[in-house]
Amino acid sequence: MSNEIASVHQPEIGSFVIESGGQWIKANSKMEADEIAAAINRAYRIGKAHARREVRLALGLIDWGGQVHLS
Repeated sequence: MSNEIASVHQPEIGSFVIESGGQWIKANSKMEADEIAAAINRAYRIGKAHARREVRLALGLIDWGGQVHLS
C-alpha cells in the first residue's frame, strides 16, 4: 500500500492541481503543486498531529514560527 495520498495533475496546459481525498487544490505552478503534494504526503506519513501544520506551511498560510498569514 502506498503512502502517497496526494497527486499532481495537469488538466490543461499551464494549469496544475493537486488531488487528495477527492479534493482539488489549484496551484500556480508545477513547482508549487509538487511542493504542496509532497507536504500532504509527508504529513500523512508523520501523522494527523502534524498534518494541518505541514499543509498550511506549504500553502503559505503560516510561517516556520507558526505565525498565521491570511493575506
